[in-house]
Amino acid sequence: MKRLFSLFVCFTGLTVFITAMDPIFAKAPTTAKIVFTSARDNNREIYIMNPDGSGQVRLTHHRADDAVPTWSPTGEQILFASDRDRFPLSRDLYLMDPDGKNVRRVFGKSKDRSSAVWSPDGKQIAYRRREPSGSFVYIATIDGKNEEKIAFGGSPTWSPDGEEIAFLTGWPEHMQITILNVNTRKQKVFFPKPVRPSWMTSPAWSPSGNKIAFT
Repeated sequence: MKRLFSLFVCFTGLTVFITAMDPIFAKAPTTAKIVFTSARDNNREIYIMNPDGSGQVRLTHHRADDAVPTWSPTGEQILFASDRDRFPLSRDLYLMDPDGKNVRRVFGKSKDRSSAVWSPDGKQIAYRRREPSGSFVYIATIDGKNEEKIAFGGSPTWSPDGEEIAFLTGWPEHMQITILNVNTRKQKVFFPKPVRPSWMTSPAWSPSGNKIAFT
């Protein structure tokens, strides 16, 4: 009987140990939610709400400027920019769970990063990193361990199939839209020079990925 009791205690302890080691992942909202920025309290913070505007909940509570939030493709994380660890007008990228908890910086070393977008598979992000020599488009793994400079420019947006990134060059005086192939790193610019508009911005891919809308 003592042996059976010892085995039971041992098995129960093992079960608790395994459960404790099991990772706990953030849960995506069960209903559709919109994430947005509001300065209603004289400081920009991040909120979520239902599509009809009801159920507004403030997620960030920090004196810093928290803005430009974007959902991960799975809805399990929110990526946003904040100057909470640096001087004003210089931001870096942060992640948090859908309930506003577990806020953490993406990268170990802080730099001036902003305008971030997710890759369609949620494994990478593209963003603008501002440096003394200008603004550059970078891509990185979402854990922040692998960061790569891919082009001169800013405001990247990933194609639906994940194979191309549209971004702006000539920023800010004569902005043009350029497309970069993520695999080959080859670039192409819209329109021949004689008829090229003098200023283009805000590229947005169609869901099928065969068209781009822009300003």
